Amino acid sequence: MEDDTGAAWRNLPQRPMVAPPDFWTLPEGRRARGHLMGRQYGGSGDNLRNLVPLWAIANRDVMKGVEMDVAGVIKEGGQEVKYEVLAIYDGKKSGVPKSIHIEAHGMLGLNVDCLVMNNNEPKEKVNLSVVPVAWDGEMRRVDFREMIDVDSWSSPTPVEVWLGIEEWAGGGLPGDFKEFVDLYGDGIVRGHLYVPHPCGAEPLIDFMKRGRESLRSVAHHYLGDSRSPRFDVDSVIPWGYSDWDGDQCCLVPRGKEAWDILVEFRQFGCVRLYQGCFSTFISGVLSGTAAPPGWPGSGPLWKALDRSPLV
Repeated sequence: MEDDTGAAWRNLPQRPMVAPPDFWTLPEGRRARGHLMGRQYGGSGDNLRNLVPLWAIANRDVMKGVEMDVAGVIKEGGQEVKYEVLAIYDGKKSGVPKSIHIEAHGMLGLNVDCLVMNNNEPKEKVNLSVVPVAWDGEMRRVDFREMIDVDSWSSPTPVEVWLGIEEWAGGGLPGDFKEFVDLYGDGIVRGHLYVPHPCGAEPLIDFMKRGRESLRSVAHHYLGDSRSPRFDVDSVIPWGYSDWDGDQCCLVPRGKEAWDILVEFRQFGCVRLYQGCFSTFISGVLSGTAAPPGWPGSGPLWKALDRSPLV
């Protein structure tokens, strides 16, 4: 495509760089050559297939922020990530996209799905959550709604509620865990595993606080047990309780962005670490193929808590 200012391949007057189609139609000083695959990932600045015209504020203040966040996860957490970017046009004969759709899904819980709006408005981005998805340890897409074929809660947890939980937890929690809890919290998995909801009968943050203090009171027994891995009680995030034998399930951080599952086996007097993301663990419980020892491998996949205020 060419515009009325000359060929798309013409050099910028200031620097020897190629310009994408219709780049020159945006105001000087407020335009940018947007990289679909960012330079952080080795994206080319000389290949037109990787360049689109963007408003500078959308490129600098929004798209770059998403790219840097994802790049940080890859660099610091050792997380394998599937990254896709799509330029969306409004049907007019213009090379300027109306938005950029970015998806990034990692094997350890990273879940980014957003639209960067290509306009001159500051920091305009739309986070999408049409179908909550996650990735298990083998990079297979996990759709919780396909695994649990029953009606889930339809209203997402208010952002400020999650922010309060994550502030107490000391940082962001894994996306696949939050998606599952939004859909199926305040319910019973496999007839025995209670998973609270942020707005449920016992709010998730109250459950987390109570569970951590309970674990703290007996942690010295586990830390002195040769069967149990070392762990920091203050970094443990309780999220589930089995009424089959009193076992408690917790998130524990592994590195900056990776998470494992710690199960407190109260009947066995030890704890066990399940490496991998939340999706891998809960998928094993749901399928019955990788349930912790002593847990039932059958029972209803999910049932809403009778006293839940979400019903």
